[in-house]
Amino acid sequence: MTAASDETAGVMAMGTGVPGLGRIARAWGSLGELKRKSMSGAALTFSNHFANQAMRLASNLLLTRLLFPEAFGVMVLVQLLMQGLAMFSDIGLGPAVVQSKRGEEPAFLDTVFTVQLIRGVMLWGVACACAWPMAWWYQSPELAWVIPVAGFTAVIQGMRSPALLTAQRQLNLAKLTRLDLYATALGIGAMVAWATVSPTVWALVAGGWTTAIVRTAASHFWLSDRMSRLRIEREAAGWIYKFVRWITMSTAFTFLAMQGDKLILAPLIDRGGSEAMEGEGVSYLAFYQLAIVLAVMPTEIVGKVATSVMFPAYAELSRKDPKRIGPALHRFRWMVVPVVWVGMLALAVGARPLIGLMYDERYQDAGWMLELLAVGGMFVLLRSTYNGTFIPLGKVSWMLWMTIVDSALRLGLPIAGFYLGGPEGFVAGVVAAMALGYAVMATSMAVLGVWQRWLDALFLTLSFAAYAAAIYGLPAMLWAQVG
Repeated sequence: MTAASDETAGVMAMGTGVPGLGRIARAWGSLGELKRKSMSGAALTFSNHFANQAMRLASNLLLTRLLFPEAFGVMVLVQLLMQGLAMFSDIGLGPAVVQSKRGEEPAFLDTVFTVQLIRGVMLWGVACACAWPMAWWYQSPELAWVIPVAGFTAVIQGMRSPALLTAQRQLNLAKLTRLDLYATALGIGAMVAWATVSPTVWALVAGGWTTAIVRTAASHFWLSDRMSRLRIEREAAGWIYKFVRWITMSTAFTFLAMQGDKLILAPLIDRGGSEAMEGEGVSYLAFYQLAIVLAVMPTEIVGKVATSVMFPAYAELSRKDPKRIGPALHRFRWMVVPVVWVGMLALAVGARPLIGLMYDERYQDAGWMLELLAVGGMFVLLRSTYNGTFIPLGKVSWMLWMTIVDSALRLGLPIAGFYLGGPEGFVAGVVAAMALGYAVMATSMAVLGVWQRWLDALFLTLSFAAYAAAIYGLPAMLWAQVG
């Protein structure tokens, strides 16, 4: 059996266990090389996502029984800081390697490696500087010590080999999938082991360190066939700067759009809520984090496929035949949206009993949050399937303007909702921001001529109906009658 037939057989096998992939696998033989790589990458990405989420969910259930909500809230704040610093300083090295014609040349990759390492060291320094101010602002003294230790993972990640990026460029995702699974499993094992012996926030820090070390070491000794060097080639650096200048600003606002709600929730409750909620901000943040992680779990895989698989495919098409990007996007969305939307609806309806089954009484406030946020995930689904199109269509700067508006919505509407309706109003505002965020994306796609109005109109109507039902508490009434 040839290597190609081995790969085909592997995807056929995966298609039997992953919803929506069986039809793709049966048509495998008639697809071109790019399509075969894309479908193989999609299958691997689906499988990796499900395995990762299963491991994370299992560890989450264990850790919530070992740790108090405050520990999760503190770690959410640490992760928000590191994500924020990473995104505010994101210089688009991954897309640069994927898009550039020199993306596999040693001089170009060494430049990427050097810039990446410098950025990691700078991120750690800024994290250390932010530790004490964050400890004061969020009224959590342990942040002063947790942030510098957890933040050193930025340096470790900065040492990763560019082989991770070239594998994505080539859509050779098999090793990336295994690496991600191994790193995640070892990180989760470290967390659970530490929490069993010492149930503190440091267990979560240990897991982050373990995952970062495993991924970095494997990128050099397993993925790469050459050792990266510290050097900067002027031509490569100049091209990277011209390519990523819009991406850098765009990712900064993307952080505010995606994570800004978590940054403001705890201070709003501690300083703007009722006396009964004073000092409970970090706990509410833990409940919200549990809910939103579950709510976006189905759409995460869609966004991951769009950015990890479809973006390189679109980029390849843009270099050969840009007119084929629209039809490729059309097929991808019709294959994904209906299946995932039904899953989001089931999650919204069963949110409260699901939280009651999974977590103890300390975490039950996550139930009503999940009910609303799962509906918001329906709008995120429609939006995320358009991901990865701006750069191949030559509209990198559009990403910036779209995320500026999106971040304003994601900050403004939850704040307004909180002062109108407390924590419930806050979550309703987040969902409204998700819906309007889709509108921003749809407008951009319409101008570019790739908006799929009929598909979106159908599922928008259904999503708004589900939102109205959740606002009026119909899922909770349904389960009350069943009980």
